[in-house]
Amino acid sequence: MQQVESTSFQMIDIDEFWKWAEGNKGLVDFSRFEKGTLGREPDWCDKKRQEDYIRSLNIKPHNSQWSIAEDKELLRLLRAYKYTYREISMILHRSEGAIQRRVLDLGIKERPIKADNHDLWTDEQLYTVGEMIKDGSNYENMSLVIGKSAKAIRGKVYSVYLSENLDKVRKILGNGDFGDNRPERLLKQRGLMSLEEKGEVKQALGTLAGILAYQIRKQFNDQDNWQRHLCSNWDEVKGCTAGETDCDTCCSFVRIRPQYCARCGKTFYERQENRMCQGCRVQRKKLGYKKYLRNQSKPHGSLF
Repeated sequence: MQQVESTSFQMIDIDEFWKWAEGNKGLVDFSRFEKGTLGREPDWCDKKRQEDYIRSLNIKPHNSQWSIAEDKELLRLLRAYKYTYREISMILHRSEGAIQRRVLDLGIKERPIKADNHDLWTDEQLYTVGEMIKDGSNYENMSLVIGKSAKAIRGKVYSVYLSENLDKVRKILGNGDFGDNRPERLLKQRGLMSLEEKGEVKQALGTLAGILAYQIRKQFNDQDNWQRHLCSNWDEVKGCTAGETDCDTCCSFVRIRPQYCARCGKTFYERQENRMCQGCRVQRKKLGYKKYLRNQSKPHGSLF
């Protein structure tokens, strides 16, 4: 903060500004600054200004108001049931995110048709996305270059780097190619793991289950709890949930009720209520995964 007589004003160190701008390219629109306005510019600034200029020709600013005519045109395109988010974005010159937000604000029930999910990502497209992220491009410009919707690109970036924020992704990516420096997945993000990672998690959980089973066997005496496998009040970790000390003196025994599988008709016994037996649940899960692979046309073990 500088003060000259009775006037105060703030000053920004230009070197600190360029250091900040390089790490937050998505926050600054350099098409609004003429070259040299802020003094000597880094090498990356020219390319970023060109990217921002291309975007300004195709996409309106996110804070620009929607006109009545635009709302009517949006509703007409949605009710035609033949346009994707990307196509509507090119017609209205609005970002896909802005269109999605406007549809929700207006309470419109119609939605754009889904893009063809069978169009797999190529190595060239993934490489281009990585290079454009490092150059400070946004999702709309990537969409124009590689021919996929901004929503699809956003989803792909999130599935790999667990974030849609391109500035954060740029820091994680560094100088590598797209897919490098992937952050470690948590168990709750299992759906975003590769098959190899899922195998490692399954092996670790199996080891943990074995340790727990061993500790349970040590904790509970089989002779004292001889009918625990038939009782609904027994928990494999907590023991007797009815508070009884052993099965010989137990007055709270409740036999596990039989259940009937809705898929194969088999009678099975489980404390937790289920529509299908264990075998049918596993089989159905395998069939669902095979169907997913057929729809995605992905070979087993493929990451992308």
